[in-house]
Amino acid sequence: MIEQFIAYIREHDLFRSGTRILVAVSGGIDSVVLVDLLAQLAPEWRLELYAAHYNHQLRGADSDGDEAFVHALCAERAIPCETGRGEVRAWARQHRLSLETAGRTLRYAFLQETARRRGCTVIATGHHAGDQAETVLDRLIRGAGARGLAGIAPRSPAASAREPADAAASEPEPLWLIRPLLFASRTAITVWAEARGLTWREDASNRDRRIRRNRIRHELLPLLQTYNPRIESALCRTADHLRETEAFLCSAAREALDRCRVEESWGKIVIEKEPFLSYFIILQKYALQEAWRRISGGTGDLDAAFWKGWHRFIAAGRTDRAFSVGGAELWQTEHRLVLLSAQRGGHGPIYPAFPGRTSLWDGWTLEIKATDLPLEQIAKNRDPRLAWIDGDRLNGTLWVRSLRAGDRIHPLGLHGHKKVADLLAEAGTPVYERSRVPLLWCGEQVVWVCGIRSGEPFRVTAETTSVLQLKMERNPDGTL
Repeated sequence: MIEQFIAYIREHDLFRSGTRILVAVSGGIDSVVLVDLLAQLAPEWRLELYAAHYNHQLRGADSDGDEAFVHALCAERAIPCETGRGEVRAWARQHRLSLETAGRTLRYAFLQETARRRGCTVIATGHHAGDQAETVLDRLIRGAGARGLAGIAPRSPAASAREPADAAASEPEPLWLIRPLLFASRTAITVWAEARGLTWREDASNRDRRIRRNRIRHELLPLLQTYNPRIESALCRTADHLRETEAFLCSAAREALDRCRVEESWGKIVIEKEPFLSYFIILQKYALQEAWRRISGGTGDLDAAFWKGWHRFIAAGRTDRAFSVGGAELWQTEHRLVLLSAQRGGHGPIYPAFPGRTSLWDGWTLEIKATDLPLEQIAKNRDPRLAWIDGDRLNGTLWVRSLRAGDRIHPLGLHGHKKVADLLAEAGTPVYERSRVPLLWCGEQVVWVCGIRSGEPFRVTAETTSVLQLKMERNPDGTL
């Protein structure tokens, strides 16, 4: 077992000599064996081991007994141990989650916070080959794709282990979840534990067949063993193959997206439609998922409902409305696709917009300053980023906000009012950008549709004594 353990660690580069490791210890046989194996490696590999146990408080005295057992186990081996606890049942009700999901969420939050505080770069869990087989079956039954059927990865990112001390500091050191026992079957783990004289705790809830995972373990896997006595190993091999497939697809999708990408900024990515649609559907999906990861800050996958309708939306050629699901919006023009994150949605007023520079959204900056530029030069201006207004006609504080339904302006040089949305359409502003254009207001009137047209009531004339120059600038990457 120890030789296989070391070989698996090296094969998957789980950690190296001198690593500071936080071991998640439940008190069950898997985590006890994991502690035993790591403790044997610690002297030669110069490992710094810490342990963490989360008490879910779901089994009364048994849960408290698990906590006490883990403390004693770690004390025997001189491994510092931290424990946390939470009201999992109440938290699950509050957030409308299953007990299993709520417990996992709170447990991993505790583990990651403990790892950061202890300066650990990896969190080791006791997942083994049996867990992998159950995961693959569970996801197969639910209809997962390659990503889901790839199962549990030997190593995956968790979070940032250390926050930088200040803005000028280096990037935080990454924190990884590792599963060094994924190679080992339940039988092999049990044989090792008994041979080493280890003791562990049994969780009675693992036999509760009302829990879906337990039914897979106690009913479905034994049934499948009648077809293939080595079904656990077969399912683990399937996960390995699909993990390789997933890695290839992700890599190919990144390359495809970079070839098709026209523009990328916070919350928005623009893709050239023709080359994008030339790829196989599966690469299109992976490229969109990669695009979403980039513009949403890696906040998860696109909603399942998105995948049910995105391709029909593109095929229909609709350019007047978005395909909107969850936090994502997909727009298209004749030649381009635009994926937006709802996080970049509407903005309230920025108060106040006094003379000087005001930072807006999407990397825009508004500058307001007094000027004595002659009227003749103002009349010759053709730069839409510049406008001049009569400061004496302002009857209150200037505000900046984004477009709202029904907004109207009396455009400079025109008779009567016009919807701001119509003005933007005439100016060629893409429909998906119209809600993002800043509007400068005073009282109940639009002073300037920034970068498009100022308002007639604020026209500079020969009688104007106070001229204000308005200027819009944007960072090249479109971010603040």
